[in-house]
Amino acid sequence: MRRAYLLAAAMLLAVACSRPTKSSLPSPSGAADANNDPSPGQSDGADASTDPSSPGQSDAADAGADPTPSVPLSPLPGELYYVQLGLSGLALGEAAIIVGPDGKIVLVDVGNDSHADDLHAAIDATIDAMNAAGFVPRQHGVIDDIILTHHHADHTNGLAQLLELVQVSGRVIHRGYYDVGAVDASTFESSCAALAARPSLELALCSGAARAPCATGSWQGTYPVTSCSPEVADALLSFGAEAGIHIFALNGIIDGQPYGTLPTDTHGENARSMVALVRRGDFRLLLGGDLTGGGSSTPPVEGFFAPYLGSAAGIDILGVDVLHAGHHGRKTSSSQPWIDALLPRDGRSRNAIMGVSEGHVNSPHDEVLEILLSASRLREGFAWTTLVALFGSRSAGLIDAEGGSVVLRTHLAGKMYDIQAVSRGGAVITAQRYPSVHAGQ
Repeated sequence: MRRAYLLAAAMLLAVACSRPTKSSLPSPSGAADANNDPSPGQSDGADASTDPSSPGQSDAADAGADPTPSVPLSPLPGELYYVQLGLSGLALGEAAIIVGPDGKIVLVDVGNDSHADDLHAAIDATIDAMNAAGFVPRQHGVIDDIILTHHHADHTNGLAQLLELVQVSGRVIHRGYYDVGAVDASTFESSCAALAARPSLELALCSGAARAPCATGSWQGTYPVTSCSPEVADALLSFGAEAGIHIFALNGIIDGQPYGTLPTDTHGENARSMVALVRRGDFRLLLGGDLTGGGSSTPPVEGFFAPYLGSAAGIDILGVDVLHAGHHGRKTSSSQPWIDALLPRDGRSRNAIMGVSEGHVNSPHDEVLEILLSASRLREGFAWTTLVALFGSRSAGLIDAEGGSVVLRTHLAGKMYDIQAVSRGGAVITAQRYPSVHAGQ
C-alpha cells in the first residue's frame, strides 16, 4: 500500500502540468446549476419526475417547499445529513460524516493517517453548524460512532491518530480482526493497537475461536470467522423513528448466507466490506465500502448479495435513492446485477456518489460510468464524485466536486433530498433536489 502511494505521487508529479485545473459541468436534460434558473420541472424545487407520467412520484412531496439550496447544505434537526469528504494530499483516502435527524454523528471510514487533521477539522465545522442550527449543543471533537467498512489503509489508517484528536462517546464498529486479507502491516497494527488500548470502544460484529493479535509479524496467520451478528449495531446506530443505519452484510455473509471461500489477497479484503442501508423516512442511501462485483477477476460478491437485499435490508423493487458506488468508482465494483437491483431503470431519478482522492489514479473507471449513466438509468440524476483523479474518466452525466465534497440532506423528513457538489473553497458547484423514490408508496 505504501508503494502504491509513492507510485501515485510520482505519476501525479510527472504529469501535473497536463491536468486541467477545472472541469466543465455536465448539462444533461433536467440538470440545473443551483446558482442559475432552475430547469423545467424543478422551478418549485421538485424533480421533473414528479410528473404524473412517472409512476409512484406524482405525489412524492410538497413541491411548494423551499427551492433547491444554492448555499452549502448543513445539518438540520429532523433531517439526515451526509457528506462524502474530499480528502487532500496524495495519499489514498475515503471518509464520510453522517448526522442523524436526532443529532447523532457517525463517521464511515477515516481515511489515511495523513487525513486525521482534515477529518478533525471537518468534524468541528460540522459541530459548529449543528450548534448554530439548534441541535443539542455539542463540544468540539465529540462524535458518537465510527464505522470501518474494511481494513485497507485508505479507509482505516487514520484511526489511531484520529482517536487522539476526538472523543468517541459510542463505539468503533468493524467486523473484527478475523479473516484479514492482504492489508498494509502498519495500518493493521496501529488500528488494532489503538482499539486494544481502548477496549470499551470496540464493537466487533464477527467472532471466531481466536482473533488476530496486533503484534508485528504475528497477525498474518489464519483467524477464521465463525459467525457474524451485524444486527447488534442496530440500536447503537438508530436515529430515532424511521431513521438510522442498518448494517446487514459483511465478511461475505448476508442474511446468514455465506458467499463461500474468499481469497486472502487485496480483493478478498475488499470483498469482506460491510454493507449498510442509511434511512430517513422514505429516503434510502446504500453504503458498501469496496465490495467486489467480479470485475478485474474479483469475487462477484455483489451479485451474490443482490437477491438477498429484500430479506436482509427490506430493499424492494424500487431500490434506493442514492448508491455509494464502491471502490472509488473502479470496475472491481458496481456490477450489473448490483446496479440493476439498487438503481433500476424504471423512469425514476436516482443518484450515485463516489469517494475519490488524488491517490486513486484512474478513478472513476469508464466501465462504471457506462453502467451508471447509460440508457437513462438515473433519469435526471447524476453520478457525483469528490474528484476525477489523474487519468480518471469523465462523462456528461458526471459531476466533479474537484477535490471538494458531495453533500446530501433530506427534506420534508425524507420525502425529498438535496444533493450538492461543493468545492474545497466552499462554493456550490451544482445542486439538485429530487423526490425520494418511495415517497407516496
